[in-house]
Amino acid sequence: KQVLALLSLGLSNVALAADGCAVDGNALVCAADAQYDPNAHGGKQLQDYDSVTITTTTDNAFGYPQWSNQTAFKDFTITTSGAAADGVRLMNWGPTVSFNNLTVTTTGYSADGINLGRDATDSKLTVNGSTTIKTAHGMGIRAVSSAILGSSGPHTIILNGKSDISTKGEGSANSGYAVYAGNNENGCGPFNLPLYACKAEGLGEIYLLGQDSDVHRIRTEGQDAHAIFANGRGYIKAKNIDVETTGDGAHGVAAQRIAGTYYYSSSNTGMQDYAGSVDLTGNVFINVKGQDAYALYADSFDAADGKDQNGKIASIKS
Repeated sequence: KQVLALLSLGLSNVALAADGCAVDGNALVCAADAQYDPNAHGGKQLQDYDSVTITTTTDNAFGYPQWSNQTAFKDFTITTSGAAADGVRLMNWGPTVSFNNLTVTTTGYSADGINLGRDATDSKLTVNGSTTIKTAHGMGIRAVSSAILGSSGPHTIILNGKSDISTKGEGSANSGYAVYAGNNENGCGPFNLPLYACKAEGLGEIYLLGQDSDVHRIRTEGQDAHAIFANGRGYIKAKNIDVETTGDGAHGVAAQRIAGTYYYSSSNTGMQDYAGSVDLTGNVFINVKGQDAYALYADSFDAADGKDQNGKIASIKS
């Protein structure tokens, strides 16, 4: 079994430690569903390796979860195949993580490449080099508005280099969108029923930045699977983008207002009205391949003047 595991890791000349992880030079590769144990490696922490490779195969098994602490990694590669098994998931109060380069592949339902969840606050994820995200049934990168009462801290994703983000699947509260910031409409409710909008306290923010030569290549395949989408309390700033969508109703860049009843708990429900926005600050190439699919689409509704409770409209600006 040990020999087969080593061959599958591509490290046939390196011994597996007791925790199921092998080290070659300063590269760490863990067998599927192995839990890294620093004590099995002389107390060495994950962030001390030049590269880390993690694989999970079960439902809800995040590739790398982080709670309320700050961590800086070099190169990180993650593969997950279970449902709701996000590649990177930030939770709780104030988690901050950075990577030199990040590669994530997920194949399970509602398994995002990067997910900054709503039941957290003041979370921040940064990739300083290149980012590659491929999901089959989840979102590419998702920064969700914080739902914690009284918390105004944002959830922020910053990609400072080139990126390649692709998704497959219908755009919904759980899948399809490649770059998504905001709060889900009809994504929350009692007994986990998706009957109401999710509560929005802090912003969900995404910044696609980099040098002039860095391009963010974004691809989606699926009905209503928008490539770049900000709604509710969502904001996205993108420098150089190359966008392609394949699917009816799948917009290239979309901004949407959400107005209506939110639900967080039986004692925390009410009305809210917020409008998402996108700023495009560099070169923009968009190709959409579907009926009722638009390169640029902003929907602030017909009611009144289209302004939300902060006096904003859903907008895409260049």
